[in-house]
Amino acid sequence: MSDPGPIRLTVSEARSNLAWLVLQVQDPRSYAVLTRHGKPVAAMVSMAELRRIWGEQDGDEGVPGVLWRWCRTRWRSLRPGGFIVGRSGKLVSMSEAAYEVREIQRARKAERAVLKAAGVEGVKGGER
Repeated sequence: MSDPGPIRLTVSEARSNLAWLVLQVQDPRSYAVLTRHGKPVAAMVSMAELRRIWGEQDGDEGVPGVLWRWCRTRWRSLRPGGFIVGRSGKLVSMSEAAYEVREIQRARKAERAVLKAAGVEGVKGGER
């Protein structure tokens, strides 16, 4: 039996048929090529095929180690503008980050008050 070739879909078609597409590419012999304006821009493969391609042990979330390290190092440049990584490790808006900073400052102020009441001097550094 001959190889039928890749599944070819536009990014829009892939978005609207994502569940079907995921089922199709679970077979390691199958893959999908996503196109935009007729040009290939991305591909979807099964996790088994991705592991074979990268040939490395899994990192976090079942992603091969090399790919995981690449994603982590490029995360800052890939995130949408106006967002930063918050304390939880998730993307937050600048205003949400400001609220997080304010909560940290309130907690530090409370710590200083407790230490002062106990007659213990706080650790120097980290605050101006």
